[in-house]
Amino acid sequence: MIQQAENIEEPTAAEQRALDSSKCGGVKLASLAGLLFRHKDDKVGQQDTYQYFFQSRQKKVPRFPDTSNTRYQSHCTASAVLITWLDLYLEYLEWI
Repeated sequence: MIQQAENIEEPTAAEQRALDSSKCGGVKLASLAGLLFRHKDDKVGQQDTYQYFFQSRQKKVPRFPDTSNTRYQSHCTASAVLITWLDLYLEYLEWI
């Protein structure tokens, strides 16, 4: 439905609602990274391997910011961490 709405000049109410409610861009990336690197449920996500990986590279990367809360600027902080350590995060993603 979203792809259809992007190609039409005037989307229907349902198409506009789908566009408005769809997350994309930096906030979506930060949310997904938060779910992967610091999930609120310890049995889900990659929290432990995240710490082991960065310790094995002798990097003092802090715990990933908690993006599951609605704290002000939590996604901004997560984005800053991802940009700062981008090469290491890409290496980690390839590794897992």
